Amino acid sequence: MGSTFISISIIKDKKNYSEDYIRKCLKALMKEKGYEILPNNTNAVLTFAVKVDINSKWMTLYSDAYDGDPDTLDKYGVQLSTIFKSPALCTSCFDSDFLLLHLINSAKNPDAYAIIGHPYDDISLPVVNYSAWEPYAVEKAKNISFKEICERKYVFAEDALLPMGEFLGFHAQDLNILFSELEDVVVTYKFSFAKPESNIPNADHEPVNLQHKTYSLTPAFVDHPSIVSCINHGKASKGLAVYFIGNYVKDDMITFSNVELYHYDIKNKKAWNEILSIPLNLNKVQLKDGTFAYYAECPEFEIPEKVNGGLKGKKLDDEQNARSFGVRFVPHGDDKQILDITVAIIPMQRFENQVVWNAWYPDGSKEAYIDNYNAKWERTSKHNPQIDDLLLDKDYYLK
Repeated sequence: MGSTFISISIIKDKKNYSEDYIRKCLKALMKEKGYEILPNNTNAVLTFAVKVDINSKWMTLYSDAYDGDPDTLDKYGVQLSTIFKSPALCTSCFDSDFLLLHLINSAKNPDAYAIIGHPYDDISLPVVNYSAWEPYAVEKAKNISFKEICERKYVFAEDALLPMGEFLGFHAQDLNILFSELEDVVVTYKFSFAKPESNIPNADHEPVNLQHKTYSLTPAFVDHPSIVSCINHGKASKGLAVYFIGNYVKDDMITFSNVELYHYDIKNKKAWNEILSIPLNLNKVQLKDGTFAYYAECPEFEIPEKVNGGLKGKKLDDEQNARSFGVRFVPHGDDKQILDITVAIIPMQRFENQVVWNAWYPDGSKEAYIDNYNAKWERTSKHNPQIDDLLLDKDYYLK
């Protein structure tokens, strides 16, 4: 894996790198977004860490408000340039393959862009205007061409930051930092923000309410692992039940192995990338409507409460991932029955606020699902010689 990072740097002058001035500007900016500054760094929803170096022309701001989100980064770049009354440099690097610099001056146009490498996705790239960078060159770099710097060949995209920094007067190492890695970096100031309690929906007033974390549109193929994930949009609760429902259950035309409830240790942030699992033993039961289901329950499972409503960007993504949970399983048996596999994950204290998954439900019918599923594969994998193996045979699955 290469380097991925995002930051915003501001050209500093005699006033705008003092702690009081930075606090005043950030406080005004975040007040417009409904946040208030905290007297200390506890219970923060969003944080700005600022690195100021007297030997650099720039100060750099790292924040989970825009970490991992290039679109939000540019919006904050414009706002910070406006509120500090100074040019802002938005820097984003993706896996060492693609580096994008966007220089914003709210008092002047046009913006300046610089691109190193190539993005993974076929996205629309801004026009690179090298001449717009020239007015920002430090005195000792006046005889260097910014265009020539950008057109050099680099092994890693972020390697370009060193000559760019020499041209613009910043330290390359100050930009090559992830917000999540700031614990190992010495920053000059740190400012934390949260929304007033009156602006945050109170989870205590909202019962446990499960929603899909992601909804897979791929069938649960026989002898292949599958997963159904969810997240709570209400208050914390206890106890979870799981049902596998369908016509296949009565005569065991499909059975399941390796059934487990997966989750994360929400209380241990350092272990948020470690999946925990609880084995589930399925029992066949007959429901009130006469149909059969495989059933398991975990009455002691603690369902995490919903994510704080004020979070954004990478911090929101991290919290949602850490609070997600679900069921993993492997189906076996008659593969003609796979479109009948329905999975329900049910909070035992609020039965009606369950999540239910079946591959074709979003399309309304099995026939429409197969048509849409095949069309997607034909569109994205038309040159794959094994395309026929990816498609679903309508005659086979609808008999």
